[in-house]
Amino acid sequence: PSGSGALCAEAAVGECVRITGEVERVHVEQKLALLRGKGGRLWVDVSGCGVARAEGCEGKPPWPVGSLLQVLGEMVSADLPCCEPLPGSAPVDGPPVATNLLRARIARLVDGLDMNLYERCLGVRRAFESRHCPS
Repeated sequence: PSGSGALCAEAAVGECVRITGEVERVHVEQKLALLRGKGGRLWVDVSGCGVARAEGCEGKPPWPVGSLLQVLGEMVSADLPCCEPLPGSAPVDGPPVATNLLRARIARLVDGLDMNLYERCLGVRRAFESRHCPS
């Protein structure tokens, strides 16, 4: 999977991506999370991620605002109202929101992950693969 630059704002529809970003907003009813990172933001459809819920936690966001979330999924066209402020919510201020939507297959909390070290490791892996793994 790819996964760099402004939360994959440049990723094409249908492309498989892996992103890591801070949870800025969660819409439990719509099963959407807005992630922020690398100077951009992206709505993520988390409806495909089976989230085990403890009793009494129904209706609460599975990923708290401010937590670091890593997501693997496919980019889809956002013909949904998710790129606009959702009904009943305040406008989204800050960096631009990507026009596509990431439909998550897997999502996991990675709070405490050293993002600088993680990015360096990805760079080393990509360099190795480009030299030793013909496409």
